[in-house]
Amino acid sequence: MSRQHELTALKTAGVSLYRVSLPILLLAFGVSVGAGRVPETLIPVLNSKGEEVDRIKIRGELPRPQRRTQIWYRSSESRFFRVDLLDPADR
Repeated sequence: MSRQHELTALKTAGVSLYRVSLPILLLAFGVSVGAGRVPETLIPVLNSKGEEVDRIKIRGELPRPQRRTQIWYRSSESRFFRVDLLDPADR
């Protein structure tokens, strides 16, 4: 913004430098939050879908039935229990 003298024009008009920098800071904050959330939420889902496509479409294997193998139980605000399910047929 200083290359085209936009900051000088905004200061002359009485606009605060903090007011000018607010959209830039909000955009930077949004990008940093997004960069932190993508590896936590989106990448595991995409990896499992990619493995499924590789197994079914490329290798020609049959699709596996979807089973829940883990159950998460919340007993209080800060206490969680993970229960792994066992399949007697698969031992």
